[in-house]
Amino acid sequence: MAISPRLEKVTFQKCSQVTNKNKVECKLGVYEEDLQILCSNASACLTNAEILDGEIRYSGKAVFSVVSSDNNELKNYESGVEFSFKFSSGIKCLNQTLNVACVELRDVDVVKQNGVLLATATVVFNAEACYEEEIEQVPITSIDFLTKKQSLEKCDKIAKVEKTFSLQDDFLVDYVVSGVVCHTEKVCLTSSQCGIGAVIYDGEVEASIIFKTKQEANSVICQTRRIPFRFESELGDVMPSNIALSSACVNGSNVKIYVDETKNKSTVNIDVSLLLCSVVYETSSYGYCVDAYSTTNNLKLETAKKTLETITEINCKEQKIVSDLAYFDENAGLICLLNDKIEELETTYKNGALYVKGVTSVSMLLNEGGQLKCQTALVPFEANFIADCDSVKNVTCIVNGVVIERVDKKFSCSFTLKVCYACVNQKTATILTKVEEGEKKPQNNSAISVYVASKGEDLWDVCKALNTSEEVILSSNAELAFPLEKEERILIYRELSKEEA
Repeated sequence: MAISPRLEKVTFQKCSQVTNKNKVECKLGVYEEDLQILCSNASACLTNAEILDGEIRYSGKAVFSVVSSDNNELKNYESGVEFSFKFSSGIKCLNQTLNVACVELRDVDVVKQNGVLLATATVVFNAEACYEEEIEQVPITSIDFLTKKQSLEKCDKIAKVEKTFSLQDDFLVDYVVSGVVCHTEKVCLTSSQCGIGAVIYDGEVEASIIFKTKQEANSVICQTRRIPFRFESELGDVMPSNIALSSACVNGSNVKIYVDETKNKSTVNIDVSLLLCSVVYETSSYGYCVDAYSTTNNLKLETAKKTLETITEINCKEQKIVSDLAYFDENAGLICLLNDKIEELETTYKNGALYVKGVTSVSMLLNEGGQLKCQTALVPFEANFIADCDSVKNVTCIVNGVVIERVDKKFSCSFTLKVCYACVNQKTATILTKVEEGEKKPQNNSAISVYVASKGEDLWDVCKALNTSEEVILSSNAELAFPLEKEERILIYRELSKEEA
């Protein structure tokens, strides 16, 4: 016979990583036959991402920039293309949402085709697809049988915010700029935290600008600026105890030059638009039943196991990487760094450490006997970061502050590898979901019952073995401390009726 206790529906949030790849192409412009392609830069920004009935749709914009040489004069081709794709999430549950979605461009290639420069790349989309999973559990309060209760912490998403803001910087250079060859911007979040009614972002934008100047027959000079920022995004009932899982990307950029030839100086204005995204989590304590027994009847129990994740903190760490570059021409002169990007990246978490392994591609503009040339080198790197947690999620990596130096006949490359990640603790909950009443238990008519308990047993184990309540055990064995530190002989006494005596 089923006891049929009242069941409570409990909702758990589960998240699964989803990835999608698609090709994009963009026409940059008409070229001349003797055009030499030196290097290309590419970036992508996500403008929208949603999930509906298990289908993920996302759209954005890819921007391509090509540095080329035409009769030894540097030229820049730049253009953008919008993209839109959709794919199945592979998840059949209801109430699906997307968390911290982002896109990046890989395998960028530029070719001359039918008189037009054609850029192609792979758009890589990454996000967390979250869904709700319900389970019916036996409530903690029940008068029909004795229940064992436990509690644990779980993380629930309470809000999502996306904000765009502009960041500007002006600086003076001591030469007359005749044009901008190319410019790149990348953003790095150093922290994101919740305040009272706001998510607070701290980070910096690293902007690299390559100029043509009138100093010495169109010489080329590179300037790199680091622009720190702090931005507060208002968000309702958010409190400092909440945790924000955040991402940032460059949404657009513009460089303007103001020349003062009378003073032989130029003023450079950088305007960068940033898109900041956050998913805010709240940690709450959840109580549930894991076991039950009846003093009068045998019970048949059914349970379900659920693994819950709790985000404990967001870490941003960095490590200095230095590597020699193998280069074959000792007579080449280094002009500047054209671009840098992570080509390959692999992250693994094991034994309390996050291992990061990858390859950074650096493209250098060189002067070989008066001729401009681009040389690309691959710089492998490995790093590990201590993380005291069960697992990590939302790992992002960026290379910052790249410096190329020539020492004797060798080139040396150094940069800062910045890594951000969320620390996650995992707990498995065994939840009591069903109870059925079986046959009556044999009546115990003895005045004394004895149970030899093993080391580590708790009060619940002893009560269940002796088929009695906690009050009865403690009244007869007040000196015991649970869980038991050693094997114990536990007795309980019963008051018999005249018929039993």
